[in-house]
Amino acid sequence: MDYYVYVDDLTNHARVHRGSCGHCNYGQGRGKGRKPDNWWSDPFASAELAMDWARATGKRNVAYCACVLRQRGA
Repeated sequence: MDYYVYVDDLTNHARVHRGSCGHCNYGQGRGKGRKPDNWWSDPFASAELAMDWARATGKRNVAYCACVLRQRGA
């Protein structure tokens, strides 16, 4: 299963999503177009690898998306 990180420079946050999440759409988002201050990472093989990368962005607010939390039983 692929995981992606959504990074928003304007709000200073990063979220780890499953590729199949409706918000993620395998790193394509919801199709409303890209803004210069937000973007999707390349895919990661695990939620943990994606979270490590998300933390390395230095964003203040880093978390798992609700779809990942449900999968992890949180």
